[in-house]
Amino acid sequence: IMEEAIKMAISNNIVVVAAAGNENWDEVSIPAGYEGVISVGSVSSDKQLSSFSNYGPSIGLVAPGEEVYSTAYLPEKQSTYVQISGTSMASPVVAAAASMLLSKYPDLSPAQVEYILEQTADDLGARGFDTKFGNGLVNIVEALSFPLDQIPSSVKIDWSIDEIKEKAEYVEDSSSFVKEGAF
Repeated sequence: IMEEAIKMAISNNIVVVAAAGNENWDEVSIPAGYEGVISVGSVSSDKQLSSFSNYGPSIGLVAPGEEVYSTAYLPEKQSTYVQISGTSMASPVVAAAASMLLSKYPDLSPAQVEYILEQTADDLGARGFDTKFGNGLVNIVEALSFPLDQIPSSVKIDWSIDEIKEKAEYVEDSSSFVKEGAF
């Protein structure tokens, strides 16, 4: 049901951002691991992966998620403010960045928003995408300056079978094959 709801939201041009999880493992968390969802891990103030943050191939971006001042309900105090750590504190940073991007460019699709945020992130860890920091630390200043004409026309969520076949290259059946460039 959750996956269907997320697919419906994305098909209705709604950007979905989700916390990657706080188990310190590389297992895919739900809903962050669903196709089209921007999965967010947590980093500390010194840009190190938080000890609790999930990581792995489904991480799209990271954002500050340690000791974030937030609202909370504590039975003894009722509503109050506390410092909380977790990927649930990091994901609103990315959601806010997506919202700011959409306020400037309201016609962007969820895939285009994700593309811009990932392309403009501050690279952390191994160069380029890595399974620890994903595409890097979200950078809204760079995202808001991204030239829209640099978004490839191929950036979209749903590819039809015909589109996939049209773009596919034939590969000879052999013991080895080398392909250079993107695939």
